Amino acid sequence: MKSILIAAMAVLAATPAFGQVSKDADSYCAYTAEQALSQKTLFRMPNLEGGISQPTQSVPASAFAGVNSGLSNFRKSQLVGPVAKDNCQLYRATIDAQEHILYALPSIERDSLTKRLTFTAQAIDELKALILENQKKVDARNATLDSLYILQSSEARLEADRATTELTLSNITIPALSEETLKNLAGAKQLLELKTQEATAKLNKQDNWDVILMVGIRHDASPLFSSPPGGYGGFNAKWNLGSWKRNGELERTASDYAEWKRQQDNDVIQNMELLRQQIVTAIEAQERALKSMQASENLIQANRAKIKGVETDAALLFDNQLLVDELSLRVEIGTTQFRLARLKQYLADNF
Repeated sequence: MKSILIAAMAVLAATPAFGQVSKDADSYCAYTAEQALSQKTLFRMPNLEGGISQPTQSVPASAFAGVNSGLSNFRKSQLVGPVAKDNCQLYRATIDAQEHILYALPSIERDSLTKRLTFTAQAIDELKALILENQKKVDARNATLDSLYILQSSEARLEADRATTELTLSNITIPALSEETLKNLAGAKQLLELKTQEATAKLNKQDNWDVILMVGIRHDASPLFSSPPGGYGGFNAKWNLGSWKRNGELERTASDYAEWKRQQDNDVIQNMELLRQQIVTAIEAQERALKSMQASENLIQANRAKIKGVETDAALLFDNQLLVDELSLRVEIGTTQFRLARLKQYLADNF
């Protein structure tokens, strides 16, 4: 029990403050949304242009001023919003999965300690009844004080154990977690990673082409305004010759990114595997501990059966010692069985 508790508390010591993770996700999503809006504005607004041109020496130089806008930029303005939304969803999915991993063992330990309080309270109630019964025997000179003291000191130890458990519970704070299983959260994150990269690749592909529309006015530059100004308009189309190859490379980038995230040491998938290994190790340790405690319980019950019906002071003293050991063991066994069941259920549900 102590090893599990120490591990849980070590995790909690490195945990962000309550509510901080959720605010972090909200702030990130606000940042990406504002950034997308600024890019959308930039892509949709036309550019001012002006200057002096002289196509050939036979044509006088002319000054021009006007606006131009590219269809590629307009298409980008339609795509930056979905990219930002995908990034926001991916960040939230990552946070949800990371929280699930971070608080898995502490959540199990919190529930186990809560159950331990129930077992401890039951043991204390039994001891109180036994103390009253033995007090009557001592008052009637049918039992010695040392046999009564065994029960009283055991009650004090259980009360101390209850206080320590309550103190430990007060230090375990678990935020509201997603109700989805960890495997579903991790799967959703992987899909969103691929979706986000595909959306980003689609946006980047718009650099391969453009159709620039332009309109404005022009007039002779020398001498200035020597002739009436006139209008001009036209378009300029371009297509990158390497676009076919680049598109294939961008598409492979998405799958390569997803594979990189799977292999990354601090990514959700790797942390899931570490958590699974921790739980498997914890289950093995708890099963060994439970087997040992049950053997001790069987030995106590066998010894109590041997002295059953013996009314000597020594027998009563020995029986009380066995009884308090049995009650203490019952608390430990009940807690271990509950923790073991929770660990196994978590393993089955989430992996």
